[in-house]
Amino acid sequence: MRESQVQRRFLEKLDDLGIYYVRVIMASKAGCPDVIACFPGGKFVGLEFKGSGGKLSPLQKYNFEKIIKSGGVPIMVDEQFSIEEVFNV
Repeated sequence: MRESQVQRRFLEKLDDLGIYYVRVIMASKAGCPDVIACFPGGKFVGLEFKGSGGKLSPLQKYNFEKIIKSGGVPIMVDEQFSIEEVFNV
């Protein structure tokens, strides 16, 4: 499955759940997640979407670490990821 398909399906689920999110089209910071979201309880979530076999780049891993240190939750979403997993983080 292509990254765009993974993203579209996941964002449809976020819409259905009423979750606020913003797709990052162009960022001033390299390695920024594809989508920034605010989950129930005010939890900051950075979502990076990957197609089949996709992996995080070293810069994306670095940004994931920064998000964690700031109290947020970074998540790599691929075709096997389910939205229910987000709420168990």
